[in-house]
Amino acid sequence: MDFISEYDFSESSFDDVSSWVEKNKSRLAKEMSSHGAVLLKNAGVHDADSFECLVNLLSDKLYSKNGEHVRYNKTGTVQTPVPFSGKHKLNWHNENSFHYSWPSKILFSCIKKSSVGGDTPLVDSRELYKRLSKDICSKFEKNGVAYIRTYVDGLGLSYQETLNVQNKAEANEFCIKNHMQYEWLGDVLKTTSFRPAIINHPNSGDKCFVAQILHWHQRCLAEGVRECLLDCYGEDSMPRSVTYGNGEKIEDSIVDEILGIYNEIEVTRPWSEGDFIAIDNIATAHGRNPYEGERKLLVSLADPYNYQGKHCHPHNWL
Repeated sequence: MDFISEYDFSESSFDDVSSWVEKNKSRLAKEMSSHGAVLLKNAGVHDADSFECLVNLLSDKLYSKNGEHVRYNKTGTVQTPVPFSGKHKLNWHNENSFHYSWPSKILFSCIKKSSVGGDTPLVDSRELYKRLSKDICSKFEKNGVAYIRTYVDGLGLSYQETLNVQNKAEANEFCIKNHMQYEWLGDVLKTTSFRPAIINHPNSGDKCFVAQILHWHQRCLAEGVRECLLDCYGEDSMPRSVTYGNGEKIEDSIVDEILGIYNEIEVTRPWSEGDFIAIDNIATAHGRNPYEGERKLLVSLADPYNYQGKHCHPHNWL
């Protein structure tokens, strides 16, 4: 299913592109929501300023802090994607959907195309929901999911970097504000976030599968990595894990089914330098293919959406 609305500006200057976007931003906003993504090929975006110009035309509020992305400009509204080995595929996800408040839009531009690979595959979260078995959807709708994170020392980002805080008191405040349960194991922070797995799109009402299971479930770790982490930390203290909201394990077979559907329905457009894409982060999941050579993308997160408090506690998804 091809759900990307595409425009080609090969014969246009960047000023022409920005003028066209400004005149058509209402139309593009509707297409972003109805299709899932709007791609401006050869849009002439070659630096942070031109990128942010288009971003501002298509969004109302930009995130200036995201602990898992790297700040690119002084304000932090332009970032680079999560550092992740180019040797491996970064699985599909709706950006930050494990948070209480998360971006409804994510926008990318390609500044430097890698010599091999590095494309950004997209998946329609509405289509994913439709293809999952009714029994699986019913269980996720009833129970939601619980994201469990243990900020073990020396492995991944610290809690300070991830949450953009300085100390325990600020971390506690962040967790309370963002509907996260937390506990301190000495100086190690452990958080649990109860979130829905399936939501109605705020504009269309369509069901969207937005659970970020593939970045949190042990099944998706390389076998050697999984065994090493389990040996070091055990089931209860893994750096990341995810269960149903009632605490039950999410079966490997269900993860395999979800992975299979993502693979089956992903849509990929090869990057060209200067391309710009605006993605509805609720209707659309994205990933990153393996690559070789230098690669540079710019990213902005925009227009917060939140689950509302009723969704953020176990057994209370309705």
